[in-house]
Amino acid sequence: MSNGTSTLLARQIGALYSGGSAVGLSDRQLLERFAEARDEAAFAALVARHGPTVLGICRRHLGDHQHAEDAFQAVFLVLARKAGSLREPELLGNWLYGVALRTARTARARLARRRRVEEEAAGAESGSGSGSSSGPGSFGAVDRSFLDGEQAEALHREIDRLPGPFRLPVVLCYFEGLTLDEAARRLSWPVGTLRSRLARPREKLRRGLVRRGFAPTAGVLGGSISHRPFPFPFAFPRPLSSSASSLLCDSTTRAAIAFAARRGAGTGEAVAPALAGPAAATAQEVLRTMLIHKLRAAALSLLFLAVGAAGAGWLARPHVMGDEPRMKGQSSSKGPRVDFKAPADVSPARLLVDGRVIDPQGRPVAQARVAVLADRRARAGDRDGRHRNILVGTAAVDANGRFSLDVDGLPGERLERLTLLASAPGRALTAAALKPGDVLHEATVTLEPERPVEGRLVDIQGQPASGVVVRVAKIDGNPPLVRYDGKGQPILWPSAATTGADGRFRILGLGAGAGAAATFEVEDTRHAHQSFTVSGGGSGSSSGSGSTITLRPAQAVEVRVVHADDGKPAAGALVAVQALRDAMPTNDIAYARTDDQGRARVVGWPASAYRVRIDPAEGEPYFHVWDDLDWPTAAVRITHEFRLRRGTVVSGRVVENSEGTSKPIAGAWMTYYQTARDNPRRVDLLSVEAVSGPDGSFRLVVPAGPGHLLIEGPGEEYLHVETSSTAMGIGLRPSFHLYPHAHTVLDIPPGEARHPVEIRLRRGVTITGRVIGPDGRAVAEGWVFGRGYAPYREGAFPFGAFNGPPPRVEVKDGRFAIPGCDPENPGTFHFIDAKDRLGATVELSGKSAADGPVTVKLQPTATARFAIKDADGRPIAGRDADWPTDLRLVITPGPDFGELKSNFDAIPGDFTYQEDIDPASDRNLKSGPDGRVTMINLIPGGRYRFHGREFTPRPGETVNLGDVPAPKPEG
Repeated sequence: MSNGTSTLLARQIGALYSGGSAVGLSDRQLLERFAEARDEAAFAALVARHGPTVLGICRRHLGDHQHAEDAFQAVFLVLARKAGSLREPELLGNWLYGVALRTARTARARLARRRRVEEEAAGAESGSGSGSSSGPGSFGAVDRSFLDGEQAEALHREIDRLPGPFRLPVVLCYFEGLTLDEAARRLSWPVGTLRSRLARPREKLRRGLVRRGFAPTAGVLGGSISHRPFPFPFAFPRPLSSSASSLLCDSTTRAAIAFAARRGAGTGEAVAPALAGPAAATAQEVLRTMLIHKLRAAALSLLFLAVGAAGAGWLARPHVMGDEPRMKGQSSSKGPRVDFKAPADVSPARLLVDGRVIDPQGRPVAQARVAVLADRRARAGDRDGRHRNILVGTAAVDANGRFSLDVDGLPGERLERLTLLASAPGRALTAAALKPGDVLHEATVTLEPERPVEGRLVDIQGQPASGVVVRVAKIDGNPPLVRYDGKGQPILWPSAATTGADGRFRILGLGAGAGAAATFEVEDTRHAHQSFTVSGGGSGSSSGSGSTITLRPAQAVEVRVVHADDGKPAAGALVAVQALRDAMPTNDIAYARTDDQGRARVVGWPASAYRVRIDPAEGEPYFHVWDDLDWPTAAVRITHEFRLRRGTVVSGRVVENSEGTSKPIAGAWMTYYQTARDNPRRVDLLSVEAVSGPDGSFRLVVPAGPGHLLIEGPGEEYLHVETSSTAMGIGLRPSFHLYPHAHTVLDIPPGEARHPVEIRLRRGVTITGRVIGPDGRAVAEGWVFGRGYAPYREGAFPFGAFNGPPPRVEVKDGRFAIPGCDPENPGTFHFIDAKDRLGATVELSGKSAADGPVTVKLQPTATARFAIKDADGRPIAGRDADWPTDLRLVITPGPDFGELKSNFDAIPGDFTYQEDIDPASDRNLKSGPDGRVTMINLIPGGRYRFHGREFTPRPGETVNLGDVPAPKPEG
């Protein structure tokens, strides 16, 4: 070994002992160490880890040993320059694969140009013009290695065409040599998903090679990889990776350190090894090419924006090419590509679903189709009858029952659920739940035989109700299904039926499994809206299959809507008629639009009263009106006139306030609240809401006077501000904390037609880290929550606490990422691993994560006990314990609701119940012989409250909560 190599190794060994072993670090960590401190040991570990793959690609493209090593070194010189700017450092192998291809092709083109120059010079000297080089590494000799190089080029071009989710497994398993388990851990995929994504590219690659003129044989991709998870359907004479010598790796590391420091980039004089000259020149050419691609992409993006501003909406999807290979949205060969256009108030996201559709015997259902539904969470002001549940993708299965869905237009709003549907002729519609937030999914759906649902509709005189449309509104199950918007695509939902002359109907596509049930709706202007349920067993809450259902007469609400200022009819106004039962609003709402005369007739659901809301046509400067109308006994219709009052148009943009920029934010949701305190212009309003469009713009109409806009961004990455009902004076009692992403105070003068507003959201930081147990091992799964990250947003009202279950940030394989954290002020976060009974309470902020990922160590959770006793103080055994639901973790200090009494301006604290933290901790609890009840999994360090008593449990502690008197029996 040379003295230089020994010196380098000595330095690396010293760095390893002083900074920790680089062998156990991830690619991201090694890149960070090199980018921040020019850590030679870290870069040497990267070269040793990925060198075989890079060298194998270079050798197959260039043939000659010397030229391959030049290209090998050039690849890592490029990495040295780009180490601090990779978008996905954890996928370095995939990035290096793409750079190695680009570098090898660049080097090959350089060599071809040099060969042509040499041939021309040789021809001029000999006068023959037919010179041909046959020296080492020459491209003039047509030998087996050159043919292999052509086949290698064809293979790599086909691999490079694969969508990212299918290219990544090939690179990791066939180029980097990882096993299935190792590659699955690297990608955080289930092994089954990885196996599927390795198997499926084989046929695609085979067809691509045949198309390029190479006839595959029934072998494997190199004999040296026969132990790998899947053989490829063609033979290849060389292994996919090549052993890189320690001398090559050492010299490459030294050259990269120098190249990154901009020494010897042109001549190689300060780069030490003889390889550096051509390698550095090739690296510079590759870097220039990457920069040109980047500039072209930026120019193309600007062109798109310019054309979009001129009205060309077809250029709505960005085409950005970065430094590293990107995941390309390509349609699968198994099923049609989904052409989904996201609504104006959402932003696109990616979804990939692979799977099979089979029958109960495990056989493929070749005629099946699949679809994916995205159901966004409800909003307080949801109205107009539009579906929240929309179809975002559909595909057909192949002869083996397999399918692939690649959707890059998911709604950017928070999703309540993602659902995979499958159906086929003669089979029941079946659903499988997908996890919102995950990009990759794998599912197998079993289709049961369908069971036709039949019934008969009659009027109140018992006569057949013919010509009535019967629709499936909901299918119970896990997950439940509700009717959705197909967005013009073929949908899988059971078709509606129309009753015949005898009043009978028959609907197909439903199942007969135990517990299965479907809710049907009837809609006809002669009859009231009505629903009934049919269960899988043939009997339901309202009827069973084959039953006779009596329809009630229509209850029609007839309205006339005019403008209050000029008395003109309000055409196109939206009329929503909501059924009230026991004076409470229900989800039974019927809709209509007014005609040119401002008139509309709406047939509502059976009710004793209705809430009627009128919203003006889009663009009109009026705000909504509403009224509650009683339904007189024996009436067949009621009439009412509504007068729309002119208001002020509040409009503007929602932008991101970061580093002096004003990036527009699409999909931000804002709600207007009118100040009630000391406001002589107060108007009785229901919710007034708007959602920002693609350019961040919004528009809503409100009355003059004081008011407030509360804004919630489309994601959790923004910082929260805090206010309350009391602080805003909006008249809600009791008051409560509100946590919007932004709060804008309005004071609109009377008569003002327009009121411009610009709303700025501040982006927080994302805290990442590791979660370990007392033994130092990574926690397999758990979750973290805290008000410093996000408030409680369960239900339709997004800004308040409401003391419900907190939003969860998942802990998976010991890792977590919390977006939207305050970069300066710390927040309290609670970690829980309920399965292993571990937890912790810590303070985190952007400052705490400034030096990199943080480590949170969990400790054993605590236990709490109390005794149930009667009025005489005797313990009550075997009593169901309802009291654990009163055990709460305090998030924001403050009084209980019961302590407010008449002081409704006081703000109660924010809490989450222990049963929401760990539902299993209080399930089916009964008191023991001594009347005692035990609650488990209390988070250490948390502030708990129980029957007026507050305490903070320590790790592993058992807290005695004393005695709780049993409630007196009712009556």
